[in-house]
Amino acid sequence: MLCPARTRQPPHPACSFCLLLACALPSAGIAQTRDVTGELAVSSDLVERGIFVGRPRPIVQGLLSFYDARGWSATTALGMQTYGSRSTRAIVRGAYDGVIDNDWQYQASLQYYAYPGDAFFRLFDRAEGTLSASFRDVFTVGLSAFHYVHTRDEISPMRWALDAGARWPLTPQISLVGSLGVSAVRPRGQYLYGGVGAAWTTGPWRAELNYLASDRWAQRHIMGASAGHWTVTVIRSF
Repeated sequence: MLCPARTRQPPHPACSFCLLLACALPSAGIAQTRDVTGELAVSSDLVERGIFVGRPRPIVQGLLSFYDARGWSATTALGMQTYGSRSTRAIVRGAYDGVIDNDWQYQASLQYYAYPGDAFFRLFDRAEGTLSASFRDVFTVGLSAFHYVHTRDEISPMRWALDAGARWPLTPQISLVGSLGVSAVRPRGQYLYGGVGAAWTTGPWRAELNYLASDRWAQRHIMGASAGHWTVTVIRSF
């Protein structure tokens, strides 16, 4: 049965950059009636679940998504940083969006993240599956499981993560946003990460200012863990 109007679920709250697939703070759901959409964004850095990926430098990213009326979608994204040599991030993703009732939606997705521009950050290459649900485009919760393809299983970090995010509209254009997550790190335990900030939206433009941090355990044991910093993202949708 075809839905008369499909709503795209908010981006995954784990990432600081809401354009990305899995990644970062929640945003308002967007009525999705077109078959193809795109986004172009500039962010001050790239943080995934409280961990810097690449150098703390600006990153430019683009995203292209294809939808059908049954709820299936396919997305590809490419990001580029420059610091002497190029550093890139590529993502491919398939997802299914469904409606539980008038208030609740769910999404099941599979994605692959690749970092071909730097030998060290290729260790972040991974396959990831996520099941998430959203309530009235203001609250999102998701459970992810992933496999790092270039590390041995016994030392592979972050094998699962539970992420939650919220958006509280203040005006039609301005919202407060927040996220909180916990991720497993083998063989030593778990760590917390999250952020708070504000988002501004008008027409096809969106901007976010967020403060992101990870807990002290992550700062002691995980290279690149954020002790707390501000990040800015500007996105143009097409």
